Formats: sequence, C-alpha cells, structure tokens
Amino acid sequence: MLPSGYSLVYEKLKKRLDYGELLPGDALKPEKELAEEFKVSRTTLRRALSKLENEKLIVRRPGIGNIVCSHESSLAAELSPLQIGIEVYSAGRNLPFLSSAFSSVHVGADGGGVEKFGWPMQILSESHKAATGEHVNLVLKNCRELYSSEGLDAAIFTLVEDGNYRQVAELAKRMPVILINRITDVPTLSYIAVDYRKTVYRIIHRLLTNGCGKIAFIGGSPTPLPYAPYMREQGYRQAFADYKLEVEEELVLSQQQILESNRMPELLVRHRPDVVFVGSKGGMVPVFAALESVRNQLKKPVYLICFDDVQDYEYIAGMPISGIVMPFGKMAKRALQYLTASCRNGAQPPLREILTPSIIVNECPFLI
Repeated sequence: MLPSGYSLVYEKLKKRLDYGELLPGDALKPEKELAEEFKVSRTTLRRALSKLENEKLIVRRPGIGNIVCSHESSLAAELSPLQIGIEVYSAGRNLPFLSSAFSSVHVGADGGGVEKFGWPMQILSESHKAATGEHVNLVLKNCRELYSSEGLDAAIFTLVEDGNYRQVAELAKRMPVILINRITDVPTLSYIAVDYRKTVYRIIHRLLTNGCGKIAFIGGSPTPLPYAPYMREQGYRQAFADYKLEVEEELVLSQQQILESNRMPELLVRHRPDVVFVGSKGGMVPVFAALESVRNQLKKPVYLICFDDVQDYEYIAGMPISGIVMPFGKMAKRALQYLTASCRNGAQPPLREILTPSIIVNECPFLI
C-alpha cells in the first residue's frame, strides 16, 4: 500500500515525469483513477497536483485534464495569449491613436480605423476591459480581414449585416465566432444581443397605453439593410399594428430624410407630436436643431426618447431626454468567456443570448 501523504504522491508523480514515463503533451490519468491507484482522497491528490502545477511541470486544463509541460515551458507558454479579432472598422480610415488608447488592442495590418464612434467604440472599450487579465489580445479588424482568419484564434463581429452571415458561418467552421448586437437564424452561429425590435415595441406600446397621441419615429429604415434602423422601425410599426392603429407615414423619417434641412422642422410644426423617438444618438443633432428652430411655434412640450444613452446631451439640448442604456459590458464579457472557453476547452454549443437594456425615464409622462 502506497503512503497517503500528498508529498509522497507528488514524489511518485514527479519521478514518472523525470524518468520520461510521461512526455510533454501527455495527459495524466483522470483524477479518480489516480486517487484509486495511490489509495488517497481526491483532496490529497489535488494537493499533489497543485504542487506540480506550481512548479510548472503540469498545466491543468478545465474539461481536458492535467497535461505534462516540457521542462522549458511555463504555464504562460502553454496558455499563450489568444488573438481575438474584433470587427470595429472599415478599411481606409486611419486613426492611429487607437494603438496607444488600448494597450492590449492591436490595429489591423491595413492601417484602418474605427468606422463609427457610437456603440462599436463602446463595444471595443468594454471588450478591452473584459480582456484585461484574461490572457487575450484584441486585434482590430474589418470584415475582410476577419474572414481570412490569418493569425487569429477567434472572432467577434459587431457590424456584419444579414447578407454576410453565410461567410461568417463558413468562418465558424474554422474557429470560434460570436456576433455582438446581431441576431441571426443561422443555427451554427452564436450571438449575444439586445432585440431592437422588441425593445422599441415595449416603449411605443407603453406610450400608446398611457395616452400618447402622436409619436414621431426618426432615423429608421424601410429596408432590412442597415440592420439596426430597420429592426427599430419594425418595433415601432408592430406596436401600432397591435393597437390596430394606422401609422402616420409623415411622422416617420429615415436616416437619410432627417438630413434634409426642412423635413424635421416641417414635421414638428405640421403634426406637433407629443413624443419624438430617435433611433440612435447620431440622429439627435438634427433633431435638436429642428426643435430649436421652431420652438416658439410648438406651444407645447415635445418629449424626446433616444435608443441610446444620451444623458450628457441634455446640457446641449437644454431639455430632458429619456434614453436606453445598452448592456455592452455584459455583452463583451459573455462573448469573451464563450470564445476563450471554445479555444481552450474545445468546441462549445452555440450561445444565443438576448439581454434586456435599461430604460432611463426623464420627465416623460407617457413612460411613467
């Protein structure tokens, strides 16, 4: 019968490594079998394994087992930093400050820059926070670079549109992939997102329930591309349909229409909406300008709601704004957890999570 002390178990295992009975890359027997072989408890065995791990003779891989390291290797070498590409820009726009702004984020080879400074930049920032201490490097890429997968262990897509999901699915056959803020019916793709349509539907439905008469929707899209404006407008239309109400089409302006100088002021004066729902932060400036230009003609308050966190904009607009706070921190954290587990522990089942954003109500009586 072998001694039961963990130090003696450690010595026996170490001799097997020293004598070459187990070579670098080999897996030790499962813990249950080792405990039975040495006639010790699992707790005692794990103390011996921990000592071997501390001396960097083995590396413990969740879901795989205990792997023998070479004498020259270290835990850090065994678990080299994962290179995770994140889609945040299109090629051809140079923003060199990104390299210094995010110490563990690397700009793609083509020297591109961030395409948008709204939520894609927020996702990048939150992903950087989530990657800190996780042995992960984030690499800024555009779609084309991600599809090539060169030098990457995994990929995060944030701007991909429906027409490109087939290419993303092909990439997912070669490496772990996840979509952030995109929802797809492709069964092999993972995503973590907010349902834009349902979120807008909830808000418009509440406005109608609380007696709001006219609701303008600014910054949508009548076609499925681009994805976000289209899904938000669909939520607006569905809420009216469920109330068996016709949408007044003159109260709906697309992203392109709000840039036309007279469209927004004419809408405000002619229809005098109770609420103006703005589809994104990018649409707030022309809305502010229009409200300011016709303020004396309105004769009543107009309540603003934006599908973005725009509390700081109140200082510019001089009026209360209700808004939606997206859970970008949770999205980034869950996405990185999924990708790192897939890279280090083997393929994971597709992750398909819908998160609920927070709604900040600021003096709008129809939301109370």
